[in-house]
Formats: sequence, C-alpha cells, structure tokens
Amino acid sequence: MKFLTLNTHSLMGDYDCPQAVTLANFISHNDVDVIALQEVNQSIAADTVTTLPSRYYNCSTIPLKNDNFALEVINHLATLACDYYFTWLPSHIGYDRYDEGLALLSKKPIIAIATQLISATEAYDDYHTRQVVGVQLDNNDWIYSIHTGWWRSDGSEFAAQWAKLSEHLAPKKQGRLYLMGDFNNPAHVPGQGYDTILADGWYDTYTLAIKRDAGFTVSGAIDGWREKASDDNKRLDFIFCNQPLGVEKSEVVFNGINQPIISDHYGVLITTV
Repeated sequence: MKFLTLNTHSLMGDYDCPQAVTLANFISHNDVDVIALQEVNQSIAADTVTTLPSRYYNCSTIPLKNDNFALEVINHLATLACDYYFTWLPSHIGYDRYDEGLALLSKKPIIAIATQLISATEAYDDYHTRQVVGVQLDNNDWIYSIHTGWWRSDGSEFAAQWAKLSEHLAPKKQGRLYLMGDFNNPAHVPGQGYDTILADGWYDTYTLAIKRDAGFTVSGAIDGWREKASDDNKRLDFIFCNQPLGVEKSEVVFNGINQPIISDHYGVLITTV
C-alpha cells in the first residue's frame, strides 16, 4: 500500500502550480491508497455545499463549504476517474477567515470514524485547539490525521496532547494503527516529542524503510517556527505505525526536487511491502 501525508497550508500559499490539481494528479498517477492532510482550509464566508458527495463521511457540525480544499482534491480526482472516500474535521479558526482542519482520503471503504479533542482548550477561535480524526478501513486498519502543538520550553503543550491521544488510541492498539501528519516536533532534537513517541512503542516508517532520502519536510522559517530562528532543514512530518511493518520506500515529495512545491511543508510518501 501507499500512504501520503501533507500539511497543505491550503488556500494561502503562492506557488508555481495549483495545489489541488497538482495533488490530485499525483495521487492518481501514483495510485496512493491513503492520504492524510493537515491545515485543510475552507473560507468561513464561502457558500455551503448543497449536495454532499456520496463518499463523504461527515463528522462535524460545521458544514462543508464550496472551496473546502479536501473537496477540491476529491473533485479533481473524480475528473481522473478516481473515486475516494473522505472525511474532514475542522479544529479551529485559522488566520481569522478559515475553518482549519484535518482530512483523510481512502481508496478503501471507511467503516468507522473517530474524533478526539487533544488540546487543553476547545475554543474554536483559539488556534491552540487541536483535534484528531481517524478512520477504520475495511481491512480493520485505523488511520489518523494528526496536527499537534509544539514542545514549548517545558514540553507541556505537546506532552499533554500526546497523553490524551494515547489514551484515546489505547483500545484500538490490538490492530494496526497509523499516525500520519505534522507533529511540530523535529526528529533531530533529542528528549522532546519525537523521542516521546518512539519511547511509547511507535515505529517511524522512515527509519523502517529499505530505501529512504534525506527526509526533510520543512526548509527555513515557516509559520509556527519563525520566532524560533529555525532556518535549518527539519523532519516534522511523519508516518508512525504501532507495528514494525515492512516499508519498501519512504520519500519526500512536493519539495521542488521530487514534484513541485505546493505548501510550506513537503509531503511524505511511503510504500509498504
């Protein structure tokens, strides 16, 4: 199977090619099975979708809008004769004008959906509010799209969110679980979020991969990292699994080398054995 994760920073960037079309073309060409997206935006002021797609699984009281980025990707996939099941969960208001959330797209049917608030706050107008969304596929795997907060000086924000997420996931750990997304914790910084995740028994599919590249998913200063003077290359986006599965390849995509840049983050594509 092929799994792709990307923080899309959608509806905001000025890139060389259309985000949704480029992403949909890539998904179709590479026959990607599961896609986890973060910062999936829709304009608060946009019109509400009047007829929902037949393969859309609603998990929110906030209605889908016509410019929802996940919906745009789904619509472009449909023009390529690619039908995907999908869901979208908003977490908070972004940049004062967007419903910002998470999405999951799957070629396989979705048989169950789970959502969980993991932040201390649940105020919709506070960008610190974080939720996760997961889908169970017809092979019984659970896949989650994740966008956590930062470690901060004492680790309090990420550590508390990770504890809530771990509690939510505990009943599901008998089967195979994938956590895909932007964890806002660089892999190269010891003793912080990345090490916390590994210490809890999760496997980084990047290190499991037989073939892999440099792995960097962020270069330079981006939103959320500007004040940290972090101009170095960072690995912030991951695909974790609770089992040591076989991974043929892990590659960074949409980085200007392997596919055009379409976000301030690059994507991660893995191919399992």
